[in-house]
Amino acid sequence: IDGYQIDILMVADFSLYNSFIDIHNGDEYSAQFAVDNYLNAIFEQVRAIYENNTIFENEIISLNLIATFIVIREEDCPLMQNYPSQNTTNFDNSTSMELSIDALDAIHLIHQWILRYSQWLPSHDHAIILTKFDLLTPKGDSSTQGMAYVGAMCRNSESASVVEDIGAMATAMIAAHELAHSLGAFHDGSGESGDCSGNLNYMMAPTVSGSDDYEKFQNSFKLSICSRKQIEAFLLNETSLCVRRHRARERRLRRTSYSDGRKKPGELFLQQHQCKIAFGPQYGVCKQHEYQMKNNPCKRLWCKNRSTKRTASCETKNYLPLFDGTKCGVRKWCIAGNCVINNKEDNSCVDVNVSMCTSLSAGKRKRFCKSAKFNAVCCFSCSTIRLMQ
Repeated sequence: IDGYQIDILMVADFSLYNSFIDIHNGDEYSAQFAVDNYLNAIFEQVRAIYENNTIFENEIISLNLIATFIVIREEDCPLMQNYPSQNTTNFDNSTSMELSIDALDAIHLIHQWILRYSQWLPSHDHAIILTKFDLLTPKGDSSTQGMAYVGAMCRNSESASVVEDIGAMATAMIAAHELAHSLGAFHDGSGESGDCSGNLNYMMAPTVSGSDDYEKFQNSFKLSICSRKQIEAFLLNETSLCVRRHRARERRLRRTSYSDGRKKPGELFLQQHQCKIAFGPQYGVCKQHEYQMKNNPCKRLWCKNRSTKRTASCETKNYLPLFDGTKCGVRKWCIAGNCVINNKEDNSCVDVNVSMCTSLSAGKRKRFCKSAKFNAVCCFSCSTIRLMQ
């Protein structure tokens, strides 16, 4: 065995596609382009999460994006297939938040959908389906945000997960959580994971929260020791053959994987775009100072409904860190919920108009550098001022 590799198929159902049409003012071409970018961004975020979680001491599970697939016709939507109309809401004259379905029914319908369309879908080890449907528990409440069969990896059409698109990083974390279920991990605090408390907020906690406790917040990006042991046990079992990388698969991986130069999710979707995806087309970035987390701006995304008064409250969700790669300062970006130095900008951060940028006094430069437009012209000069502060 030469490591472990999971070939992922990323799918956007019609409800997600429809929400992007709203964001792009009815422009279907722009919506398709944006959804494809979003599927790539979610995949890249999940890949980064797994890359930072080792198994068997120093092994990682490599994720390989096989393809993206966008359902652009309502009749092809997996969650609408042969499902009683009284349990779902028609897309006409409705918002995405009105769409709801029992999560167990959803994963069963997706299993059937993959079987039905298998000849048209690329070969894959696991399919991740993103939806705007509100996934419900058997009791009918909204606390469920994803569903996957435990230990179903390599079981053909059963190796799939349905993920409610809460928005950006939160969606990626749900996808990472469901993928771990498919790899044999249970929730922390129950069953074989009883020795690991769900209150520690690890990735496989029943409910992950944006805890104010720094360590608990960081735990949300990590697998607990119980989860790692269960995944390791699954990978040692013969049923996991499809994810064991051999040299022939390694060659295919080199052809299909993204290079290190690929843009991070937050470079593809800026803060304002993340707000629109999480809350709706009328939302933008919250500018009100009382909501700014100066010690860690990456921990929580705050958004503002632009159709309300300027003094109206900003909004967030229980767990809503910013995408990796989101700019959080001069030569800084968000990584795993932390604002860190962006070394990638060192080579690209230059002064477009050197004579103008260097002719200004330090005081004027410091004042002008607060403007994003001025920063774009005098990037290097502004970054040196920030470093001297």
